[in-house]
Amino acid sequence: MTHQQADPHRFQCETITLVLGYKNTPQGELLAIMQQRASEAVKVAQRFNTPVLCTGGWGDKFNRHSLPHARHVQNWMQQQGIAAERFLPYAASRNTYEDGKLSAEIIRLFRIKKVYLVTSDFHMLRGFLWLRHFNPQVDIICKAAKTLATEAELQALKAHEKQAIAQFYRDFPDTQTVDIAAIMPPVSD
Repeated sequence: MTHQQADPHRFQCETITLVLGYKNTPQGELLAIMQQRASEAVKVAQRFNTPVLCTGGWGDKFNRHSLPHARHVQNWMQQQGIAAERFLPYAASRNTYEDGKLSAEIIRLFRIKKVYLVTSDFHMLRGFLWLRHFNPQVDIICKAAKTLATEAELQALKAHEKQAIAQFYRDFPDTQTVDIAAIMPPVSD
């Protein structure tokens, strides 16, 4: 599940902020899109006074550093004011599917009832679908980070998401279609 020891008695709340991983450099520095997600997660965690669950382990496409991606995210968020003791054990995932699956294990272990889901605006629907797939009983509140990228980069990211979401619905045809507008208010600057 995670690289850290899970102590379900450590956190006595029913609500968390969950931030989905993205990419970091080989040196462990977060790329801009991940910084945007982590920045939004800091705001959400501070506003709602929640513990934070970060996702991301290792993978050729997003993290070749010796530390798991989630640790880089935690370190960055600590530099922005989130205390180390506010972090739940991380989910050492390799992709969005595992973000949902491994986060679900932690959510069940800590008996979480409500999740503030933080990811990029272009990625929110897929992140929501996987989290709901593995946690149908959890109340999911979407808090999207605005993606600041070139138009070409954004179009490529959206095209990838469109394909991945279509594949999700092919794999799980009984899943009710989700309208992104229904789960996420517009992202403001």
